[in-house]
Amino acid sequence: MEPVREFSWSWSRHRCFNSCKKAYSLRYSTAWKGWDRFSDEQARLAYSLKNLRTVDAWTVNVFRDSVRKTLMDVHSGRTHFNATSMKRNAVRRLKQDMNSIPSSSMDPGKFNLDEIFYGNGNHDEIFDRALEKVFMDISCFFRSRISEIAAKLPYSSFKDLKNPISFFIGELKVWVSPDLVFTDEDGLNLVGFFRGDDLLDGEWPSVMGMNVIYACRRFSVPEERIIPMNVFTGNAFPDSLCAYSYRNTGELLGIIGQSSREMREFEARAAEEHATSTDKCGNCEFRRFCHG
Repeated sequence: MEPVREFSWSWSRHRCFNSCKKAYSLRYSTAWKGWDRFSDEQARLAYSLKNLRTVDAWTVNVFRDSVRKTLMDVHSGRTHFNATSMKRNAVRRLKQDMNSIPSSSMDPGKFNLDEIFYGNGNHDEIFDRALEKVFMDISCFFRSRISEIAAKLPYSSFKDLKNPISFFIGELKVWVSPDLVFTDEDGLNLVGFFRGDDLLDGEWPSVMGMNVIYACRRFSVPEERIIPMNVFTGNAFPDSLCAYSYRNTGELLGIIGQSSREMREFEARAAEEHATSTDKCGNCEFRRFCHG
């Protein structure tokens, strides 16, 4: 059966749409079917670039996955919930990812890093930098209140969610990525991990608000019984910081409705006009299309 391109919405897609229409077209239109070796060269290139990750984005995901992996290991009796165990899982994941980077920069679907693809660092330098970032996140995490809570809770309290996950608002599929979800006597706890720099960009309340909308619908929990925990780690907050807030969900539902309509209208028009523009920002993974 011929695959059909499905329209869905996420906060990252919304952010891309508002920041650069050209990048949006490349990511969500041009890259479609780029995984197919019979696709045209432009689609394959766009698909390869779409899958690039910066070191910052990669290491945040490694940290998040290491927290979840360590909790699973504790449940199975293989380890204790401590920084040493989590660092061991992080190193294993970092090495696995680095070893999977293709020898050819043009290998659609394979894990690759923006810095390596564009020649802004060698493997050893990047691995050392990534290790330092993840270890800092782990150290911050174990100085936070959430680590104490997680260590005491039975594994049955945690919801084993595979990220990203989707749910529907009407007929619109929406994607979210809550990092940890667990229940205790106070209610349903949603944990989001962020780097210290994220505190300044103003998007974390919206990201957590999306998780709240999801949790209300998925677990049939009233909003007042949901406890948001935004945990900030990294150099900016060596002792960690936890913020218990999120963006108004009614406001977010309005944004989702308007944003999705604008995206559909844009895609129905000649979106390729934007994909051939000469605007240059030099910052995103698609700069190969801008600079040639």
